[in-house]
Amino acid sequence: MSLTKHKDDWEDLGRMDPLWAIFTRPNKKFGKWDTDEFFMTGAQDVETLMQTAARLGYPSGRQVALDFGCGVGRLTRALARHFHQCYGTDISDNMIARARELNSSIPNCNFVVNDQDLRTFPDNYFDLIYTKWVLQHIPDKALIKSYLSELVRSLKMDGLLVFQLRTSLSFRTRLKPWRRLYTILRSFGLKPNFLYRKLGLDPIAMTFVPEEEIAAFLNKVRVKILETQEYRVPSGQGKIYFVTK
Repeated sequence: MSLTKHKDDWEDLGRMDPLWAIFTRPNKKFGKWDTDEFFMTGAQDVETLMQTAARLGYPSGRQVALDFGCGVGRLTRALARHFHQCYGTDISDNMIARARELNSSIPNCNFVVNDQDLRTFPDNYFDLIYTKWVLQHIPDKALIKSYLSELVRSLKMDGLLVFQLRTSLSFRTRLKPWRRLYTILRSFGLKPNFLYRKLGLDPIAMTFVPEEEIAAFLNKVRVKILETQEYRVPSGQGKIYFVTK
């Protein structure tokens, strides 16, 4: 699937149900997330992250953080409590517009649309980079690795990159029947809102990269794995990687 198609899908999701698309819970679908409750999940997530970071002894500074695939800023807002400047990047213009609106009162939150790379940011720029529930939705392994290369490039020495990625998927999730049907019907001109709200279909892709493949890639780009944390869900399993340069 092309990056253009991937962007189009997330523009649709950003219009239809941005909070659910970012943090999917069955009982929150169709606009049922309370905004305060939604952002509280980000605060809890980042609190756990920073406790782990303190235990690992990284990053060495607290100047600039990046929330890659930020959506409407669920994690960016929480990171802003710990860093002088925080950037959220997302492929969707709709998500970034909503992020700016919802976080307008937080002066050290900055939101930027990015497509293929992070050329907006120089080498060795971020103390912390965090990306969760994002890379697993990029529809191609090569593109996932390309983004990871960019994250490593823009990470400071003695910085901390934390990313989550699926290591396996169930057979049904690999088939993705709901997404295939969404794509087919969308190509025939059916409106996204009808497909989502009336038929219960969505365009969210799911990709996995085996642990040994990621380990080999991280070795190639010369970063050190500090720790991994495994998790299991009904649709498969995954890992959260804590790495540094």
